[in-house]
Amino acid sequence: MNFKKGVVAGILVLASMTVGIQLTTATDNKFTTQEQVNLIIATPAGEAMDIGSAKFKELCETYSDGNITVDIFSNNLLGDDKVIIAGTQVGDIDIGVSSTSPIANIYPDYYLFDAAYFFLNTDEVYNVGFKGETGRKIMEGVESLGLKGISWWENGFRVLGNNNIAVTSPEQLKGMKIRTMENKLHIQAWKALGANPTPMAFTEVFTALQQRTIDGQENSIGQIESNKLYEVQKYISLTDHIYTPYCVTMNLKKWESLTSEQQEIVQRAMDEATEVMLEESQKYEKQAIRIMSDYGCQVLELSEEEKQSFQDVILKAGVYDSVKEQMEHSDYFEAMQAELTEYRGM
Repeated sequence: MNFKKGVVAGILVLASMTVGIQLTTATDNKFTTQEQVNLIIATPAGEAMDIGSAKFKELCETYSDGNITVDIFSNNLLGDDKVIIAGTQVGDIDIGVSSTSPIANIYPDYYLFDAAYFFLNTDEVYNVGFKGETGRKIMEGVESLGLKGISWWENGFRVLGNNNIAVTSPEQLKGMKIRTMENKLHIQAWKALGANPTPMAFTEVFTALQQRTIDGQENSIGQIESNKLYEVQKYISLTDHIYTPYCVTMNLKKWESLTSEQQEIVQRAMDEATEVMLEESQKYEKQAIRIMSDYGCQVLELSEEEKQSFQDVILKAGVYDSVKEQMEHSDYFEAMQAELTEYRGM
């Protein structure tokens, strides 16, 4: 019995018992003809993620007159980012949504998204990172892993929270003990900014902030709000220092098994669902900022000039050289930099 017939079927049974979803036979060759297709999509947690995947399901089934159906496994039900990508590679999962950072080790060009202050705002991400020529090349490159890149979704910019000072400049970070991911590029960037980066399991962060064993942490607004880290921090600086996207990939063999009409339907549905997902993500961030501010946490929005002062430090420290060394195609980094320079001059 393969993963789809075994593990996923078992999860479907459990889910039907615990949350009342209708149990289907998707894992038991639900559709066996080329005219009828069933897709399993696995996603991380998040309100915008749930809305986006639900929209994808709705559109696929509408545009195909019900001949393409979609089963959604949300909230990391089938595993974390690495498990989702691995499952999508072998075809146990048809479409997987995962952050780029945890899987850059198997697809090094994703390290571009670990470059601090590479993007300064979401407009740059959407119009250059996602829709630009280099972003499309990076998406297409996952075919080497047996995957078909079909979209970019939003995880978001990482921001800084701490209990010491309202940070708006790099000088204020000197000696600050900040929890980071176990990511050498992130650590190098924080050291360059003068901080004392401290890798730590995310599950330990709330208590560490509460007990003041660390001064601060950096994460996406969504993670800070949903895990209530703002309750143990005085200041949230919207530093927007690293933007982490979600890559949406499909098993390449599954994609190639579809007719051209089915491929067009899946891609159209994904493109339209992506617009919805990004809009919902931005709404949620604004809502999360209000929640943190209403609680009493001081939320500071940095100007483009203040963000530029952080970027200047990163550039002088040679952090971008380290990023390029990690990438398989370092020319992608330089090409997207050129696209950003042109975009900023418009």
